[in-house]
Amino acid sequence: AFLQLRVRAHLKTGAPARALELAQSGLAATSSDTRRTFTVLAFVAAADLGDLPLAQGYADAVSDSVPASLYVEFESTVTRVKVASGDLPGARSELLFFLLGEEGDIRALADPHVGRTALLVYGGLVESGDPEGGQQMLDSLIAAMPPELADARDELVRQADSVAAVGDTRAKLGEGVEIGPHVFIGENVEIGDGTKVGPFTMIEHAALGRD
Repeated sequence: AFLQLRVRAHLKTGAPARALELAQSGLAATSSDTRRTFTVLAFVAAADLGDLPLAQGYADAVSDSVPASLYVEFESTVTRVKVASGDLPGARSELLFFLLGEEGDIRALADPHVGRTALLVYGGLVESGDPEGGQQMLDSLIAAMPPELADARDELVRQADSVAAVGDTRAKLGEGVEIGPHVFIGENVEIGDGTKVGPFTMIEHAALGRD
């Protein structure tokens, strides 16, 4: 249990390489349930590292035997892997399945990891020329969120507006970029890692850095 907590802590803090190393060490466990848990964690870590072949290998090993405690994290990662491999229709179907399907739970959308996955699919659809499909997906998710998730719903809508603006202009965003409300992003824009763009900002033909 302690090793599992360490793996998940490294995943949460953005250290997938260390998480993968620890998860792989857990695969030597004698219990099949424990091995299955570490296989899922290794899959998530490999996906976070961008090693799609390795991630797919772990996903195939998991098959349909996903521990309940890792179901949402597993399905969210499967969705992201589909986006990374260019399978946007598959990513959209996967997302809707685990959030709105018979065994799904829309409340998982309040998890920041799942919210980012939803925005990743939405942004991919917008940028690929299917903004209507992206909006339909997003509307379905937002409509299904219960009243107690109003804050998460509003935040998802706010971020989706920024994603749409970026997708429309094909701006390049670094890691950890934060975009405030009512921001207009025009053509030929590049925003560097960790940059915060304040509200009511207009950006065109510019490259912005952290400072």
